Amino acid sequence: MKHIPLDAFEVAEPQIYAACKQAAVRNDGVPPGELRMIKTKDPQNGLEMISFYGQESFVTDFKAPIRYVRGFRTDHGYWNTAGRYLHEKR
Repeated sequence: MKHIPLDAFEVAEPQIYAACKQAAVRNDGVPPGELRMIKTKDPQNGLEMISFYGQESFVTDFKAPIRYVRGFRTDHGYWNTAGRYLHEKR
């Protein structure tokens, strides 16, 4: 950027700022496990808004762990989820 002539830079500068603004609010630009806080101010009423961007929502930390069915106990014995007989009921 140092070696660009001033008249060319003045044309490219608004495009560079617009691209940076768009990149700041993209979720894939934030490292995994982190959130990026962006403060914005409404020019009409001065309301400050705070938005968080990231690859995962903070709500995923509150989800219950996934549980899988490993098998079934029937009157005929134990069967796994692939339908294989495991052993006789005692």
